Amino acid sequence: MGTAEVLTEVEVLAWPHAKIREFSARFPQLGENALRLVLQYLRAYADRHSRLISKSAEERLADVLLTAQKQAQVRANQVELEATNEQLSALADISLFTTSRIMSKWARKGFIEKQRGRVLIRAPEALVMDS
Repeated sequence: MGTAEVLTEVEVLAWPHAKIREFSARFPQLGENALRLVLQYLRAYADRHSRLISKSAEERLADVLLTAQKQAQVRANQVELEATNEQLSALADISLFTTSRIMSKWARKGFIEKQRGRVLIRAPEALVMDS
């Protein structure tokens, strides 16, 4: 599946199973919300599995960059994305070696510029066409 790492101190709270069942009986909306969350996770899993069997490593990495650019900063005709190769490889479900190889290829072609911990996407449309 995946791993998670907290960047700041956190506190985790948990309810016993019996208490959750009690609250769900008293407040049916809690059960509906829980079902909605489970279905969202199931859909995400199915989408991820579908991408694994239907898209190449380059296509998956391009998808990750293009999806992430929606939340990145746009500066002077390029998109600046804070991400390491390790993070990108995990999101695209490919090895770190494959990610580095593809990113180097795209950098040589001028589609992206790789800096430590960030990627400058210069030609997003080229990532789609090249994949």
